[in-house]
Amino acid sequence: MKKCFAIFSIVLIGFTLSLNSCHKPATHQETAENETEWMPDEHLRAAVREALKLAPDASLTQRELEGLTELSASRRGIKSLKGLVYATKLEALYLASNKISDLAPLANLTGLQSLNLSNNKISDLTPLVNLTGLQELDLRANPIQDVTVLCTLRHPNLMLLSSIRLPEPGLMPDAFLAECVRDALGLAPGSLFTPEALQGLTKLDTHFITDLTGLEHATRLEALSLVGSGIKDLTPLENLAGLEALSLVGSEMKDLTPLASLAELRELSLRNNEIKDLTPLENLTELQMLNLDRNQIVDIAPLAKLTQLQVLTLTSNGIKDLIPLAKLTGLRKLDIRYNQVNDITSLAGLVGLQVLDLDGNDIKDLIPLASLVGLQHLTLQDNQIIDITPLSNLMELQVLYLRYSEINDITALSQLTRLQKLGLQDNRIIDITPLSNLMELQYLDLADNEINDITPLAKLTGLQKLELWGNEIHDITPLSHLTGLQKLELYHNQIHDITPLSHLTGFQKLNLQGNQIVDITPLSHLTELQELKLWGNEIHDIMPLENLTGLQELDLQDNRVVDITPLSHLTGLEWLSLSNNEISDITPLAKLTQLKNLYLGENRINDISVLTQLTNLETLRTRSNPIQDRTPLQTLRKNNPQIMIYE
Repeated sequence: MKKCFAIFSIVLIGFTLSLNSCHKPATHQETAENETEWMPDEHLRAAVREALKLAPDASLTQRELEGLTELSASRRGIKSLKGLVYATKLEALYLASNKISDLAPLANLTGLQSLNLSNNKISDLTPLVNLTGLQELDLRANPIQDVTVLCTLRHPNLMLLSSIRLPEPGLMPDAFLAECVRDALGLAPGSLFTPEALQGLTKLDTHFITDLTGLEHATRLEALSLVGSGIKDLTPLENLAGLEALSLVGSEMKDLTPLASLAELRELSLRNNEIKDLTPLENLTELQMLNLDRNQIVDIAPLAKLTQLQVLTLTSNGIKDLIPLAKLTGLRKLDIRYNQVNDITSLAGLVGLQVLDLDGNDIKDLIPLASLVGLQHLTLQDNQIIDITPLSNLMELQVLYLRYSEINDITALSQLTRLQKLGLQDNRIIDITPLSNLMELQYLDLADNEINDITPLAKLTGLQKLELWGNEIHDITPLSHLTGLQKLELYHNQIHDITPLSHLTGFQKLNLQGNQIVDITPLSHLTELQELKLWGNEIHDIMPLENLTGLQELDLQDNRVVDITPLSHLTGLEWLSLSNNEISDITPLAKLTQLKNLYLGENRINDISVLTQLTNLETLRTRSNPIQDRTPLQTLRKNNPQIMIYE
């Protein structure tokens, strides 16, 4: 019998059976003198006498045990059950918290309905194999090794109380699958289900399955999702002709042959497997959605006949040739990111495409995209693109990402007035004039280019997030009217004057790291700020920060700060870096009790006693300071053993 496992809840069921106190006189052969031989455990004998209402010194015979129907003997120090073999009418036996290891004397007590053996020393359950009338069985806290025998104890009302996993008979060997099936069918934990019961399944969603055996009986299954499993064999699915949606994600699957007959499939997700051969899919012509992300696919020829496909995902494979996709004119969404594609000619006829993702390939020529005028979302990041002229007529585009290429001329974008998100990071762009009319832009990434003039951005008042880091910007005056900005990244430029930011009171995140800023007065009214990074400037006076009480993260590393008194009111701070300044007094930090991360390295601090008040600290850096007394660090470690301190 195969083992499979299902975890059962701990449930206590009251169980009352009448006591039978009648007893018959001892025969000549059944005397007290030999009771120590046929029932050697004195604690068991005492419990039996009590149950039979015998005096402590009364004789005990084998025949008297025949009248015993219930025995309660928990916590009595019982080691041996020898002698209970004669209690043939026992219906309830409670032996919790004893020292019992051998159950052999119970083997023929087939009338037992309730049996409590919790907290003993039982490892072998074989003697229970014939106790098929059991309705309540408690085996908790025992060193049980083999639970196969419990497969036979399948009374319809059996309630098993155990931390072990009970085998499901050969029908369904995988415990987690069996557990999920019970839940889907509304069955109690531990209850038996038949092949016929599986026909009631129409939908099943579960995880961590390794064996699908048993699902072949779920012939009415319409939707099946198995995520993070170790499934290799799909054979049990081959006759589930009614399946319309199947998701088998994160397994070790290689062979799709059993899926070849599932002609009704509309949606199929096989992400993150080890699939190479798609031949079994070639006749699944009803497929509308197919996800083959993260496999080992090179040849996609078998997909050529799947003309009903609307969504196709092939991310992270080894695909070079897209010719098989040429006739899939029903496609609305196509994702071929991170393959080895250099020729996209075959996509020219897919005029129904609305979403196309081509990141991480070797594409240079975009001419085939010129005809895809219905595109709303296009990503071409991390390719070898120089000329984007073919994109000039894609007037429906709302999202366009062209990061990590060799683009210097963006004239083609000037008429794409429906753009809401545009990513151009890490190119060779100098002139951004073509962007001046893209009034619907909400997100714009121009980071890591060669831009020095941002005047064309002045009228883009819909912008909420703007990335301009890593350029050659001096003057940020054109940003002064972009009052909708919530996030602005300007680090690593050549900015001195931040006055144009003074009225942009909607900021939540502002990054001005690595510039040449001295005066931060313009920041004093930006009270919505939650995150402010000023690392690597020339700042001395931080008084303008004292009213920014919404700040949760503040970076002032590598400046010229001496007095941190203005920080004393910023009680919402959780992350603060003051490293490499000229600070000696950190007393103003006393009330910043929400701090989790604090960096104080490379300063002039000698007294750190105030740190003991910062009881929420998780990370602290104090390196390169003239600290005299390090006792506060010991206190912090004592109060919070998990804290990371770098000194």
